[in-house]
Amino acid sequence: MRVLCGRLVPGETPKFVRLDVPPWAEANECTDNVARVIKEFGGEAVNGWRLWEPLPDLMIEAEFHVVWRRPEGSLLDVSPHFPGFTETVFLPDPGLEYEGRQIPNERVPLVKDTLVREFIEALEAEYEVMNRAELADYHGLITPTPEMEEIKVRQQALFAQIAQMHY
Repeated sequence: MRVLCGRLVPGETPKFVRLDVPPWAEANECTDNVARVIKEFGGEAVNGWRLWEPLPDLMIEAEFHVVWRRPEGSLLDVSPHFPGFTETVFLPDPGLEYEGRQIPNERVPLVKDTLVREFIEALEAEYEVMNRAELADYHGLITPTPEMEEIKVRQQALFAQIAQMHY
């Protein structure tokens, strides 16, 4: 985690931020969720990275995320995450700005494993295809192209191999 955090925001330390998700909050819409809470209760948005291990003990990932700084100063995550999570590991990034386009996730393998590296490459290929040309500014459901489907099949195959080998 230290390597990833140092690469993203040198000198900043990740924080545990409590999840308190309103019933109306939508997954993958942290900017809108936080804006709505600010409108109702005040405070401000804090941009940064949500850190998690999609492959526990094998890979760590940082995804762009916004949390709410309450008027008294504490941070709260008002956006849904995976069931069972009660906290978000959040790395504030004062230099990170959201301009309406998806920000690519950052991933670091935690082990020397060819399959894990190939899985990361497949995730990066998916991002590239899903944000090409006019898709970069598109918000909403996308009808998968054959290339997108091929990448997804590759990801699933790699995930299955990794799971069989490591879990």
